[in-house]
Amino acid sequence: MAFQRITEKYVESKRGDLKSKYQIGYTLIFHKIRKKLGITIAEYCVAEIIYHLGGGIRSREIGGWCYASKETIADNLGFNKKTITRAVKRLLELKLLEKNPETRHLRITAKWYAEVVRLKENVGRKA
Repeated sequence: MAFQRITEKYVESKRGDLKSKYQIGYTLIFHKIRKKLGITIAEYCVAEIIYHLGGGIRSREIGGWCYASKETIADNLGFNKKTITRAVKRLLELKLLEKNPETRHLRITAKWYAEVVRLKENVGRKA
């Protein structure tokens, strides 16, 4: 069950060609889990967008790397790039995100998956 809505739209780049830009429609925040993990609302939202842009529920099958820039994430969430940078740093410290050392792309860890994604799956089944 998806709790974050992602839509794709095409925008004109500076060169005049069309490029894809993903938009996040909403994020459902489980505050009990967020507090248990000791993270802010901004950090939770950043982890969620990285999870969904990394393939969401299929992320385990496809590698789960999020290729979006910090600017794209900031634009989607309505935060500035500095907020995203701080959130990513903290999520990496807490082992909720990991960074590919070669590409610097991000993805959620098994810890995020177990604490957040599994709960959302269970909530969806009970509804």
